[in-house]
Amino acid sequence: MFSKIFTKACINSCARTAAAFFIAAGLICSPCLQPRSEAYEEAWDSIEARKSPIKCKRKVEYKRIKSKHKNYSIPFKVILPSDYEVSDKKYGVVLMLCGASGARRGSGSEPLYFSVWCKLPRVMDNLSKQKLTKKDFEYAINNKELKWFNEKLAQDPFEDLIAVDLWHPSSGRDLNYDKFITEELFSFLDENYRTIPSREFRAIDGACGGGAVALMIAFRNPECFAAAGGMQTDLGTFPYALKYFEENKEKIKDAGLKFNLNTNKNDVCNSYYFNTKKDADGNKIKVASGELAKLAAMIEEIGLTAEVNVFSHCIHGYSAYRYPNGHQTMLFYSSIFKANAAKIKPEEPKPANIKQKI
Repeated sequence: MFSKIFTKACINSCARTAAAFFIAAGLICSPCLQPRSEAYEEAWDSIEARKSPIKCKRKVEYKRIKSKHKNYSIPFKVILPSDYEVSDKKYGVVLMLCGASGARRGSGSEPLYFSVWCKLPRVMDNLSKQKLTKKDFEYAINNKELKWFNEKLAQDPFEDLIAVDLWHPSSGRDLNYDKFITEELFSFLDENYRTIPSREFRAIDGACGGGAVALMIAFRNPECFAAAGGMQTDLGTFPYALKYFEENKEKIKDAGLKFNLNTNKNDVCNSYYFNTKKDADGNKIKVASGELAKLAAMIEEIGLTAEVNVFSHCIHGYSAYRYPNGHQTMLFYSSIFKANAAKIKPEEPKPANIKQKI
């Protein structure tokens, strides 16, 4: 079953004209000068200039592992739940693989992609309030989408989790990197944090090229994850991702892997589109054409489900991961972990229906 959101971003023509005038005059140099009720697409170079930790209500820890499989040290950041230090709860883990800009920084750099550039800790803070406003999305959301989010939160409140801002070598064909994640990273997290050491509470996702790599790792190792997905996933640059799915589809089916795929209507990597053609009887039928649409169809064909959301706002870039895409992604994995916890939790004994003798 597929969940789709197709809406059009409404842009005030007067505001657009005024913005063009000020840009031409060289007067706009900061998002602070933009009207607070309008979404602002911050330039990539401005986002990548940020190095300091963002303000948030949760702790973010910088760690490294000297990988025996990769023969070098791989950095990552652990984004902890807001109540981690005042509770004894255990949590599910979502690995978030950086996009191309983060991958280019190399293994010796400190990951900044999700923890700083995409403001993922603040996304999780927003969801922990259990009700969202347009300001939480920096106004890059329409009324229909905001209502959808709050209805979902009312039905299934967000339950905090551990997220990992993770660098990756970007090729997607690196089997030694698979081993780093499945054998080394998860072991480290289980030993050093209050995780639930079970595949039912592990997921992998990413942005753009990182989303493609995350999906390929999940395709090759479905027994290690409960769910996988990608945001604005660049399957066009990684067309062999579908090949890995086809090669491993029986394992994926047996594992019952769940998928989350989201993108934006105006995104350059939005490949969730279809063509129409006539069948043998002359009836028009919809046929998956874009890579994301093909993947969703392949998942459905083996009897599994993918949640697909196409949001109205945001061009391709970090802003999309801070806005509807990032919020929906974290909400999805929270829901998966909660459902899995309910399945394994022993059912409480029901009181016996004893009739009193009169």
